Amino acid sequence: MEFNTARTAWRNQRNRNQHITQKLQNCQRHGINLQNDKVLVEYWRDKLILRYEKWKNKTKNERQIIINLRHQIFVLQNNPLVNPLNMAALTDVTLSLAPMIAQIPMYFGQEPPTEYYNKFMQIFQYGNTLGVVGFNDAVKTRMLSSRLAERFIPPNPFQNNAGNQVNTPALFLGWLEENIEK
Repeated sequence: MEFNTARTAWRNQRNRNQHITQKLQNCQRHGINLQNDKVLVEYWRDKLILRYEKWKNKTKNERQIIINLRHQIFVLQNNPLVNPLNMAALTDVTLSLAPMIAQIPMYFGQEPPTEYYNKFMQIFQYGNTLGVVGFNDAVKTRMLSSRLAERFIPPNPFQNNAGNQVNTPALFLGWLEENIEK
């Protein structure tokens, strides 16, 4: 009986040792998996840090651009532009257009309004090439209305029959065509 008991004890110990060995091997495998996971986590952490740094620099640059633009706006609002010597002003445009406009006779209905209007539009195209910001539709409308005579002299305020302010060349043409019909 002692022999069987010793044999059973030996088998039980061997089974426990095998069980412990299996657990140890499982832990080793699990440790290797953890190391692999650790490597993956470190890889993605590094990628995430790079993305964050890139985003941070990008937003920092964008914020700096906005700050610079705000500063430029502030400077422009508080310091009127000095007209550089090589930049044309509205007076330069009107002086250069005056001889051409003087060649067009005063309008008193001698030709269709569209022909008269087209003559001015050709002259205004030249004025547009000078690139002066102040040479806008209101200035062009004043130039057009300055060459009207007799019954075509615009009223003050200069409005069409619908009560709209005539302040563009297109509205001027419409007003002139309305008054031709009267």
